Amino acid sequence: MALQEGTSVQTKFFTGNSAISWQSLRTNFGGPGGSTDPIKFSDYYRNTSITETNPVVPDATENANVEDTSGSALSAATFRNTIDQYIITNPSTDSLIQFDIDARDWNSNLAKNVPKQFRVEGTAVSGSTGTSGSDAALSFDATARNLTIRISGQVYGARGSGGNANCGNGGRGGDAIFFNNTASNSNTSGRGTIVIESNSNARIWAGGGGGGAGNSGNSGPALSCNFTTSNNIAVYRGGSTNPNRGCNHGNCPGTFTSSGVTGNLYAANCYGLGGDRGRCRRRQDRGQQCVDAYNKTCYYTHNYSKAGGPGGFGGGGGAGAGILQIGSTYSYLNAIGGSPGTSGNTNSCGGSSSTGNPGNSGASGGASGASGGNSCGNGGPGGRAVYRTNGNTYSVNGGSSNKLKGST
Repeated sequence: MALQEGTSVQTKFFTGNSAISWQSLRTNFGGPGGSTDPIKFSDYYRNTSITETNPVVPDATENANVEDTSGSALSAATFRNTIDQYIITNPSTDSLIQFDIDARDWNSNLAKNVPKQFRVEGTAVSGSTGTSGSDAALSFDATARNLTIRISGQVYGARGSGGNANCGNGGRGGDAIFFNNTASNSNTSGRGTIVIESNSNARIWAGGGGGGAGNSGNSGPALSCNFTTSNNIAVYRGGSTNPNRGCNHGNCPGTFTSSGVTGNLYAANCYGLGGDRGRCRRRQDRGQQCVDAYNKTCYYTHNYSKAGGPGGFGGGGGAGAGILQIGSTYSYLNAIGGSPGTSGNTNSCGGSSSTGNPGNSGASGGASGASGGNSCGNGGPGGRAVYRTNGNTYSVNGGSSNKLKGST
C-alpha cells in the first residue's frame, strides 16, 4: 500500500448532505463544557493564532470557509468537509528511504495550527552515513506548527564501516531522524514532538560506529649475515721459476665490494700459469720449472645486517549495527567483531631467520547508536537518533532504552 497522504484521505466532518447541528459540532470538535451544557457559538470560530497548541476549530486549508472573526455571523453550513487534524501515514507494508517529510502533500497546512501527524507504521531506512539532513532515514526541514511524528514501526540509520587495516579509524554511524522545525514561535506550537508508540517493535535506532583497525605487528630482530667471494688478480708477468719472486710481486687489495657490500680480505692463494722455458733460460734458471705468470686468488668475507621479518598487517575494524545498502536492497545487520591481524613475515640469511609478530586485531563495531571500539584506530561515533541544526527544540516521548538508540 502506498503512502496515504493528501486531503482526500483525511477524516472530514459533515460530508455530503448530512445534517449539521450545533451539538454535532461539539461532538466532532470538542470544546468547553459537558454534553448537556449550553453551547457557546463563540467557541467555534476558526482559530488562526499560530501560537495556539490546542485549537477547538483549527486553522486549515479545509476549514477556510469557517468564519474566523469573533462577533461575525457564524454559519453551520461553513463546517461542511472540515477537519480537526491532518494525517499522513506510512503503512506497515511500506519502506521509506531517506524520506523528506516536508515535501509530502500537506495541502498547505504545515504552517497552520491544525494538529498534524506523520505516522510511520512501516520502516524508514538510510544507507548513508553522511552528516546532512537528507542523509537521515527521515528528514524534516521547514516551518510547521503542532506537528507530531508518531513511530509505531522502525526507523534505522546506516551502519558505520570498520576501519581499514593498520590503524584506520572506524566510520560514523548514520542518523535516524533530522527534525529541523524553523517556525518563528519556538516555545509554543512551533515545538515539534516525536512519539515512539508502546508496541514492542516500535523503535528509532541510529547506526553504530565502526570499530578502529588494529596496528601492524612489530618486526622480528635484525639478522647478522655474511657471504664470501673470491677474485683473481695478476701479480707477475714475464716467466719465472721462483714462486716467491713471482707471488711477492703483487698483493690482493684489502677490501672488495660485491652486491653493494664491502668485504675484507681473509686469505689469498698464489699460483703459476703456463710454461715458458725460453724466458727462464734467459734468466739463467735452467733446469727449473718455469711459468709464464703468477696470479693470486683473493678471498673476502662480507658482513652485513638484514632487517628482521616485517610484522603482520593489523586487522580491520568491525562494522557497526545498522542498515547496509547493497544496490537497491537495505538490510539491518548487527555489529560484528574486528578481524584478526595477519601472521608475521619471515626474512632469512644463511641458516638464520627472523619472523615478525602477528598484527593486532581490529576492534568491534558499536551497537545501534553507540560508538565503535578503539584499537590503534579510533572507533567511529554512533549516529544520532534525532537531531536538529538551527531549528526549534523538540520533545521525544516513549523512548525507553530498547526503543531509542542514539543521541537526541
